[in-house]
Amino acid sequence: MTAATPVLRAEGIRRAYPLAGRWVEAVRGAMKPSDEQVAWAKRVIDATASNAGAVKVDGKMVDKPHLTHALRMLASRSGL
Repeated sequence: MTAATPVLRAEGIRRAYPLAGRWVEAVRGAMKPSDEQVAWAKRVIDATASNAGAVKVDGKMVDKPHLTHALRMLASRSGL
């Protein structure tokens, strides 16, 4: 189950519901965004706070879809 979770996350799946109770903590840990991903999300949120359009973060253009993704990522980190 835990080997499949990176694939699920890459496909955009934000939640997984293990059938056996012994897998709950493993799946929660695997579905949580990494510290690097959280740091990226915070940089995106900070950069877009002062600009309604596209901005540059880490040398790449980010805009509203990236902001939405960043907000969901931080929400999933705190909601698990």
